[in-house]
Amino acid sequence: MGAVGGEKFPLNKQGSGSRRTALWTILKLLADKGIKAKNTTSKSAKSQHEKLGNNTSHVLLLDEPEVSLHPTAIDSARDVLYSLPESDNWQVMIATHSPNFIDLSKDHTTVIRVEKNEHRNIKTTTLYRPEDANLDDDDKENLKLTNLFDSHISQAFFGGRVLVVEGDTEYSAFGYIKGKETSNDNFEYHDLNIVRARGKVTVASMMKVLNHFKGQYFVLHDTDTQKCMSKRRNKEKSKDGCIAYDVFEMNNPAWTNNGKIQAQMQPESKVVASIVNFEEAYFSETVANDKPENCINNIKTDPDMYSKIKQLLDAILEKDGVKLPSGAIAWADINELDVAVTNYKKSVEHIHTED
Repeated sequence: MGAVGGEKFPLNKQGSGSRRTALWTILKLLADKGIKAKNTTSKSAKSQHEKLGNNTSHVLLLDEPEVSLHPTAIDSARDVLYSLPESDNWQVMIATHSPNFIDLSKDHTTVIRVEKNEHRNIKTTTLYRPEDANLDDDDKENLKLTNLFDSHISQAFFGGRVLVVEGDTEYSAFGYIKGKETSNDNFEYHDLNIVRARGKVTVASMMKVLNHFKGQYFVLHDTDTQKCMSKRRNKEKSKDGCIAYDVFEMNNPAWTNNGKIQAQMQPESKVVASIVNFEEAYFSETVANDKPENCINNIKTDPDMYSKIKQLLDAILEKDGVKLPSGAIAWADINELDVAVTNYKKSVEHIHTED
C-alpha cells in the first residue's frame, strides 16, 4: 500500500485502520466486478481471479466492522456491504455496535437485536425486515433522507427505552437533561435512546418500523395548526422589478400528518403532542431561528423551565406520579388534537383582546 508513484509498504506493516480499508476495497471489487480467487500456480494478478458462476454462493461474516474506521470510511463500508447481496450469490452477516451500519431503507435488510434479559440470559428480539413491516415507497424515502442527515436514527435498535421526537429542539432539550442528570449521579435515563426524526412525516415512518419490534416506545411531536397562511405571487401586480404577493389561508399539510401518526398507534406506543409546537407549548414564545440554542439557554438559566421540561420527559416515559405539564397532550384520536388546538387559539385571542 502507498501513494501512486510513491513508496509502497506491505499490508502487514500497515495499521489496523489501513488494513480494514484494504478489506473494503477488495470487497467493493467483488461487488462491482463479480470476481473470486481460484486455485492456480501462476503469479500474475489476472490469473488469480475468475468470473463468479451463477451457482457460486458466498457468505461473508464480519464482527464489528466499524472498529478502527474513520466515519467517512464507515459510510463507504456500509454501502459496500449492502451492495454485495444485490447479487444472488452473496449473503452478508455482521455483528455491530454501530448504528451507522444499519440502513432501514434497503430492501434486503434484516436486523436482529441481541440482548440480556433480567436473568442475564442472552436472547434475540423479533426480526426486522422492511417487507414484513410493510414499508411503502414513501416510508423508505423518508427513512433514506433521514439516514442521510442523521445515521444515528438506528440507535433505536440497540436496546433500552426509545423516544422518537420530531425535531432538533426536543432532541437538544432532552439530551441536555439526560446529560445534566447523569452528571448529578442520577442514572434513570441511562438506557434512554432519543431518536430525532427531523419531521412529522418521518415520525410515522419510524413508528411503523418500531411497531414491527412489538416493544414499547414513546413519541413527542408538534400538533401544528389546522390552517396556515401562505402566499402566492401576483403576476399582474408584480411590475418594474417589484414582486407582489397575495396572502391566503390554506389547509396546513403538517396537520394532515397527525392522521398518519394516528394510523401507526399501537398498544405498545405512547404518543404525546406539544400543542402547536414545542416553543409555544412550554416557553410561551414563538422562535423563528436558532430554536435549539434558545431552548438550551432557557432551561440552563431558568430552574423552573428546567423542571418543566424534565417533568415533560418523565411524564412521557410514564414515571410514577408524574403528569404532563400544561401545553402537552397524550392523544389517541385526531379530534382530541383539534379541540386542544382550537381552545389554545381561543385563549390566545382572548389575551390579545384584553391587551
